[in-house]
Amino acid sequence: MPIVSGVPQAPVSYPDAWYVSGISCPAAGNCVIDGESGDSGEGMVATLADGAAGAVQLVPGTEYLYGVSCTANGNCLLAGASQVGVVGYSDGVLVQDDAGVLGKVRNVPYTNGFGQVACGVSTEDCVIVGAASKPGVG
Repeated sequence: MPIVSGVPQAPVSYPDAWYVSGISCPAAGNCVIDGESGDSGEGMVATLADGAAGAVQLVPGTEYLYGVSCTANGNCLLAGASQVGVVGYSDGVLVQDDAGVLGKVRNVPYTNGFGQVACGVSTEDCVIVGAASKPGVG
């Protein structure tokens, strides 16, 4: 929901999203959001520009995306969880989003999923919070 001069505006709906959980705005009125898609159960990413919802882009290989952090140049790092593996657990995943061009989903061993992410001037220098797992379990 955009807030202008301290006043909440009309909520923004993303028809292909089940929920939206992360948002980062590299410039005023220019944001990237992430979350989980509705029917497919995959992570999704989209834009929010000047209060208008952009198209939802699915991120195959992810179950959900909870966090996003963007730098001033519009590059973002998305964080979440993979699809559940054969042992019944997800891995934490990271996905580079360079101005709408998604990179490869990177699984991080011994994690169950990531929440929020915060980056500095580069998406190569970030801090991420999430859940750990025991080696060999998830």
